[in-house]
Amino acid sequence: MIAYSYDRESMLYVGETICQPNPMRLGEHLIPANATKVKPSGLSNPKWDGCKWIEHVVEVEPEPPETGEETGEGREERLITLIKNHAYFLISSRFPSHKQRNLIAQQLEVITSTDMTEEEKREITKSCNRIWRWVKKVRAYSNDLEDQIKRGDDIDIYEGWPEYP
Repeated sequence: MIAYSYDRESMLYVGETICQPNPMRLGEHLIPANATKVKPSGLSNPKWDGCKWIEHVVEVEPEPPETGEETGEGREERLITLIKNHAYFLISSRFPSHKQRNLIAQQLEVITSTDMTEEEKREITKSCNRIWRWVKKVRAYSNDLEDQIKRGDDIDIYEGWPEYP
C-alpha cells in the first residue's frame, strides 16, 4: 500500500512511501508518521492541512524596477544569474532538498528491496522519472535562455518555463 508523505514542519508534500504490513492485523498496513492515505491529486504544490491537500502558493518577491539602461558584460552576467536563480527557485520550490533526498532514498529502496512488489517498484520509478524529466526540461530551458543572452537576443527570462505536469 502507498501513503503520501508530508514534511513535519512545512506540511508540504514530500512524496509517496510504501506502507509496511501491520504485524498485529493481517492484511492491514501501518501508515508512517507524517503521511496519509489521501492522494494529493491535481495539485501542483500540495500542502497537507490536517484533513485534506490544498494548493501551496509560493510568494515571489517582485524584482526592483530597473534604474537605467545596462549594457555589455555586466548586463549579461546579471541576466544569466537571474536565469540560474529562477531555475533553482522553480526546482527547489517544488522539490526542496528534503524531498530530493527522499526521492533518492525511494529509488535506492526500489533497487535493493526484496519486499516490494514489481507493481510498487514500477509506480515509484514512474513517479521519479516524471519528476526527473521535468527537472531536465527546466535545466535545458535555463541553458537555452543563457545561450540567447550570450547571443545578445532581447528576451523575457521569466516567460516560457516548463510547467510541472
